[in-house]
Amino acid sequence: MNTEWVRIVDCTYQTETTGYRYETPVIHLFVRDENWNRHHILIDTFQPYFLVRESEWHDVGDAFAADDRVQRIETTDRRGRAEQALDGEQLFRVVCTVPGDVADLREMVDNPMEADVLFPQRFLIDMATTQWIQISTDALHTTGMVSTDDITIPSPATDGNVPDTVPPLRHCIYDIEVQQSREGPAVVSETGTENASNPITAISAYDSYTMEYHLWILTHTEWTQTDIEAVQSVAETVDVPVETHVYERPQDVVSGFCNFIDNRRFDSLIGWNAGSFDHPYLINYGLQHTYQDIQQLSPAGTVYQMNGDGRWGSLDGRMLLDLMDLYEQTKVHELDSKRLQAVAESEGIAVGKLDITETIDVPDDAVSAIDYAHHDHPTVFVEYSLRDTQACVGIITESQRNVSIV
Repeated sequence: MNTEWVRIVDCTYQTETTGYRYETPVIHLFVRDENWNRHHILIDTFQPYFLVRESEWHDVGDAFAADDRVQRIETTDRRGRAEQALDGEQLFRVVCTVPGDVADLREMVDNPMEADVLFPQRFLIDMATTQWIQISTDALHTTGMVSTDDITIPSPATDGNVPDTVPPLRHCIYDIEVQQSREGPAVVSETGTENASNPITAISAYDSYTMEYHLWILTHTEWTQTDIEAVQSVAETVDVPVETHVYERPQDVVSGFCNFIDNRRFDSLIGWNAGSFDHPYLINYGLQHTYQDIQQLSPAGTVYQMNGDGRWGSLDGRMLLDLMDLYEQTKVHELDSKRLQAVAESEGIAVGKLDITETIDVPDDAVSAIDYAHHDHPTVFVEYSLRDTQACVGIITESQRNVSIV
């Protein structure tokens, strides 16, 4: 069997019924090969389980054997080795139908073992002793289901063949701008982010592989053709490669960005304070306005509603990272300020966050400086959006000189 080394990037699962006699958990494994190509592998032969000590088995064994949620009882692991506790006691492996069965059936035992391990982590513990695994070439390049038999777990005999170069993750570093409003909760509040009712007016993004910037801009209804042309030519006035996309409808701004994420097969989305704003607002806005393309953010096609500060809800198969949190973890002392502009300045980033009020005169009665720039100064608005992402890229680049934060 021809095999290839791949680096594991992410792992999740979904429960499927179509094409199966009973509910079946399907592992979604995301990897990158030695050429940095990303692959999405589907595995339907790995099943959830937990372990029961022999001393307890005498009381519960018959009940487990008669339970429809139990697929089978085993006394050996997948390599054929006897299941034993560290003290040598015999263990019985209770193989269940779906991961939720483990949480229910464990209650029948006083001391269940490894019943608190989440299903994707269970797969990684059993199938990947390192970040590298070997998988058959046919399985790696198929779009169908793959068996655990197609995966070779690294061993001392094969560890020496692990590739020297680790394929880096492909990050999309991005930032969104949202139209403000005098009515209702502030957009950046927890309620405003959860409601996500105001249109997204701009998205800027950076591809860590190609080192290119992209902008998706919503035109204002009062922009002239000259304004639009000035925005479209922003690449001529900045010192970085940038491609600008201008749209008249908010849904096209979101769709354009989602298509970009899907086509380039990013491993993560990352932004400053994105966990509390950009991630949940983008996802909630797309879901609440029923934009189908929002599902492209997830390579598994599953995007969940998020609450206003990102504490729950997410998407499957692509990591959502917060640069502010990651950066703060690298610092011994608490940050004097968590504002993007302040951190960029402290790191000596040449391109920091643009202060609109220092660039143009903003009327006192303006809803916000950003909205005023969007209405009256389109090129300033575009530069502001781009600068936020540039500052994030600069912070990552500078930080990685000392410690890798992504």
